[in-house]
Amino acid sequence: IEMISRDILGNDYTQTLLKYYGQTGEYEENARVQLDFYLRNLMSSREYLSSVSVYKDENILLQCGNYFEKESTAEVSGLKEKINLENGGAVWEPARILPYYVAGNENEYVVSLQRNINNMYKPETMGTERISIKEEYLCSLYTTNEISENTRMYIFDLERNIVSANDKRMLGTQAEELVTEKTTKEEGVFRTDHGERVILYYTIPLNGWVVVKEMPA
Repeated sequence: IEMISRDILGNDYTQTLLKYYGQTGEYEENARVQLDFYLRNLMSSREYLSSVSVYKDENILLQCGNYFEKESTAEVSGLKEKINLENGGAVWEPARILPYYVAGNENEYVVSLQRNINNMYKPETMGTERISIKEEYLCSLYTTNEISENTRMYIFDLERNIVSANDKRMLGTQAEELVTEKTTKEEGVFRTDHGERVILYYTIPLNGWVVVKEMPA
């Protein structure tokens, strides 16, 4: 996803579309058509992508996959500030269902990468990109069909937010403080609830996410 993100922000048509819109408030049609073609080809070969959006101040200039009336960055507490603070770095959102849905496939839980798009030739932020992947796909990467009914597997981020989980009731919540306090190494195993619950975990170096497996002892 990081590579896809960098390809989009560095794409000449992305740069042209945002630069022209910033100067005139209108769309540069050739850049829009060419970028749309590029994104559609990108999504057709990657079924795990739910939607991709290039926007400025919540106004969507171009999107592929599921369609939304506008972006909802401003409605998530602190998200816009985080994106601006990263100054072109990636900001990952935990799983959520995006609002303002218009059309497309099922509007499902997605995990999104948000990143400001800077002018390639001078220090100027021109817009933002959002790449959303299906939470169900992410879940399939660390779980199997053989998980027992009493076993939970999930991922939480640096702020304890549940990013993904096999038990969908966990989405939109936070990991237990007891768990986050004990998952500080690269990987490990420990027991809780008076030894009745075993927890295995490992940390993803790229973004600090922690993958957890909880099961009865």
